[in-house]
Amino acid sequence: MINEAMTSTPYVWIPNTITEALDMKRKLGLKAEFIAGGTLLQLQWEKSGEMPKHLISLENITELTGITEYKEKELSIRLGALSTLSHCLKNELIKKYAPFLQEALREIGCISVRNRGTIGGNITGVYGDLLPLLVAIDAEIEVFTPKGYERKKIVKWLEERKLNRIYEEIVTAIYLKKQYESTFYQKVGGREAFILSTLTVAGYIEKDKEEIKEVRLVTGYANNETKRLFNCEDWIKKNVKKREDLRLLKEKIRKEFRPYTDAIASGTYRQKLACNIIEEKVHKVLFGEKMKEEGL
Repeated sequence: MINEAMTSTPYVWIPNTITEALDMKRKLGLKAEFIAGGTLLQLQWEKSGEMPKHLISLENITELTGITEYKEKELSIRLGALSTLSHCLKNELIKKYAPFLQEALREIGCISVRNRGTIGGNITGVYGDLLPLLVAIDAEIEVFTPKGYERKKIVKWLEERKLNRIYEEIVTAIYLKKQYESTFYQKVGGREAFILSTLTVAGYIEKDKEEIKEVRLVTGYANNETKRLFNCEDWIKKNVKKREDLRLLKEKIRKEFRPYTDAIASGTYRQKLACNIIEEKVHKVLFGEKMKEEGL
């Protein structure tokens, strides 16, 4: 049974199961949007001045809540999509196995936004501040579709959403593995309630003794989609053996990362930020110390 409440506009629907919620979305189509915390939607509405005719609230669907251990080949943490950012900040499992996530969450929004905003909402906006980090750590996403539950790499999910802008799915959870010691994240931009980021950078580097086994460098900003710097990643794996080798990294970043200019910041400024942040973070992960201001 679906309860319906009505404000002036839009209509607010409150399904009790995930099947009801998806059926309602399929029936209403582009006239409706899912809502949980509503912080990202509020940003979009304030920017466009338009609201959907229908809102489908997910707040009563219990299977979208909770943070639990999930044991398979490797221990994972399952984050229910309705987990608030504040809840994740306080959760002991995340503190123990994924402290990098809590470090990132402290840079996202003000307290009121973190109290209302959810993991699922941050991700489904496509431009959420957490996406670069989740791509960097190769996280997985679980969605509910007309065919049932599906679980896939979050980077694959993002590619699919680029190709198909009409979605028939509900994000149900995010899965994080117990690892990622060499992970970094930095957001540049205001933490006010509804300020888009100037730049968000995340990365993951895996080493086996002196060999660099894996590198993932990811950027995101404002309304720009999350982007991996594949050429830079490959160059680091093949060429960086000692700290002096990193002198060419900024040049590689400038060639690959070409951000645009908007009302928040210029493309040149964003590019300079990315060069400085990535060089500093990569140096610290690989060589265990901060770079000196005058050079490596």
